Amino acid sequence: MQSLVQEGLSDRKLSRSVVQTEIGGIEAAVSHYGSNQTPHIIIIESHDMGDQLLMGLEQLAEVCDPGTNVVLIGDSNDIELYRDLMRRGISEYRNRGKRPGLGTGGSGLGIGVSLNGHIL
Repeated sequence: MQSLVQEGLSDRKLSRSVVQTEIGGIEAAVSHYGSNQTPHIIIIESHDMGDQLLMGLEQLAEVCDPGTNVVLIGDSNDIELYRDLMRRGISEYRNRGKRPGLGTGGSGLGIGVSLNGHIL
């Protein structure tokens, strides 16, 4: 997933963006952003499902600065989950599916993107 994000950031409008990656998914993001300023966009890949996913996102919401956009990449292809995530303030949810380049094994990957004033 990191290479896909890096490829997307090659757009000249985003050339001054700073990208930071952390292995560990939602849990690592909560730990990291509990003591660090959150970027404009956090892209989280998670293998969690159901209540475990929602509890993790609630914990993340507690440490995120207002205005932080969270994009979640997960395993579920459930419209009800998508709608619930949108109601809870997730900016976007994408089903990982079986696309090459996505899926890290383990607990996922988190990417923070600081866009120096630019918000996607």
